[in-house]
Amino acid sequence: MTVDQHTPAPAPGPTAAVPSGPPPRTVGAAPRSRRLESVLVGVLAAGGAGALAVSFLKDPYLTDHGQTTCPVLLLTGLPCPGCGLTRSWVHLSHGDVGAAFDYNLFGPAFYLVAVGLAIATVVALVRRRPLYSLIDRVPVWLVAGGFGAWILYSVVRIVTLANGITWFDRVIT
Repeated sequence: MTVDQHTPAPAPGPTAAVPSGPPPRTVGAAPRSRRLESVLVGVLAAGGAGALAVSFLKDPYLTDHGQTTCPVLLLTGLPCPGCGLTRSWVHLSHGDVGAAFDYNLFGPAFYLVAVGLAIATVVALVRRRPLYSLIDRVPVWLVAGGFGAWILYSVVRIVTLANGITWFDRVIT
């Protein structure tokens, strides 16, 4: 006689072990994908913290009136999705929230993400938690939705500027 889906499972008792609590942690290195995730989080946190530090050090006047460094803008005259982020962060770091939104609508949101990621990374390191655990806390729908909204905003900005509509002209001036 074979066991099929209709056979009831044995009742827990002295002979049947019932697992309780979380699965035991394995000793040793994290899997390769988790190590790569930890490196990615560390690089993003360090890059974000560095960009935040630069945004405090840069002078908003010089940022506004200096030469653009965006290769897409220099070659095409149209902004890339990241155009205006540096100026947005500089103005935000110096308290000019209105100008920050003018340069790139997503600048303040990315600024808050960079601050949050830097703080969460420091907390994880102090508590000796793996950095990849930070990735597990962010819902995929939030990242995908935010990225999609940013790309949609960028397309609208490019199309309007290409057609002479000046809604976003501060980005390319």
